[in-house]
Amino acid sequence: MQAFTYTVVIDVSSILLLCNLLYPLIVRILNATSHFIIQAWAKTGMRGAASRAEALLSQMEAKYLAGDMDLKPNTYTYNAVINSLAKSMEPGAASKAERVLQNMVNRYKAGGANDVKPTTIHFNAVLDAFAKSGGGRDAAERAESILEWMDDLFKSGNSDVRPDTITFNAVIDCWARSGDHRRAAERAEQILHHMDHLHALGNQGIKPDSYTYNTGKFFLLFMCMWMWTRSLSNVHGSPSIYL
Repeated sequence: MQAFTYTVVIDVSSILLLCNLLYPLIVRILNATSHFIIQAWAKTGMRGAASRAEALLSQMEAKYLAGDMDLKPNTYTYNAVINSLAKSMEPGAASKAERVLQNMVNRYKAGGANDVKPTTIHFNAVLDAFAKSGGGRDAAERAESILEWMDDLFKSGNSDVRPDTITFNAVIDCWARSGDHRRAAERAEQILHHMDHLHALGNQGIKPDSYTYNTGKFFLLFMCMWMWTRSLSNVHGSPSIYL
């Protein structure tokens, strides 16, 4: 009986010792799964999945700032959440995506390493979110502000945040979906000329493509039709645009 008691005590002590040794590893494994869970939610496309991914990212950020180094979000984590929000079509998804990007920029400015360095890809994903948001003119104007934000970061030394053709096309796309056709025509033309100017100065990453020209020409044509119908209405009343 005494031998059995000693054996039980020894076995329990061994188990406790083993648990203490394995605990840090177990925690690391559980923490590491947070990244995979976020990416899993981001890829499901299920309703509410993007919001869940964003919520989990917020928890990771809070725990990391509290000292849990194993829960440090990286560029892949942020990109997964931003892309998920951009594709979700959920109400407020674009603003949420911008907030995630802002957190990423703030972390990098606060001394973060390159594994949290924002890039053109992250900004383009947020612009895509605004294009799909259905936010009208407000979304288009917000997209232009984000483009200016990118340009400021690039000029301040972050060469990885350099606006490219996709960036400018995304802004044009925002205007194309804004519902404000007159303003969209003006901005499409101005953006197209600005892209041509930058490309002429040697910026090979900004070259108008077929989408840029086709969208720009469509809005210029719309603007001409609008001016034509307006001039006719001043003389003859309100003509049908289908005449």
